[in-house]
Amino acid sequence: LSSTAHLMTVSIERETFSMHESLLSYFDSFFNHEHAPYIVIHDHTIHALITKLYGLLNIPEMNPFLILSSASELVHLASTILPESKPLDDYDKMLEMIHYLRDHLSQKITIQDMADAVSICRSRCCSIFSQYLHTSPMVYLNELRLVHSTELLSTDYSIVSISKMCGFSRPSYFNTQFKKRYHMTPLEYRHSS
Repeated sequence: LSSTAHLMTVSIERETFSMHESLLSYFDSFFNHEHAPYIVIHDHTIHALITKLYGLLNIPEMNPFLILSSASELVHLASTILPESKPLDDYDKMLEMIHYLRDHLSQKITIQDMADAVSICRSRCCSIFSQYLHTSPMVYLNELRLVHSTELLSTDYSIVSISKMCGFSRPSYFNTQFKKRYHMTPLEYRHSS
């Protein structure tokens, strides 16, 4: 051991990040019991980040956002140097399907369309959504559409146009789904903003 070596213990709990369940699963794929209980780090950037975090945690006027962003950066850098880190099965497929949905929100989309977009079968598509997002593909798609509609409601587009742009087949169905999710109509939401 070098005389300049330092022993540091860093413990960052995954719950600190308040991540969605799918991201927690991804986190666990890198930081799990299969890895050695310690690693030797030669990376100066990681050392500097640990020192920075130590300093941030020991000042009276703590800045939680700065601490969280530094901890996130540390976790990212550590994940890149872990030996034999293995991403979860089909995680990339899930991300590809989410990108596909975002790119085609205004179009009619079926589960088969999602599955075809990433070259898997329909049942695998459903099980991936269930495994990572704990919901069905169509429920997730509906949620994406509704969130997108809230962004468009701050523009000058008509409610009918927004309904079409978000892939709802009829404005009345959009209205019903929106009210169910946000407890007000799209028009009421627009006026409340």
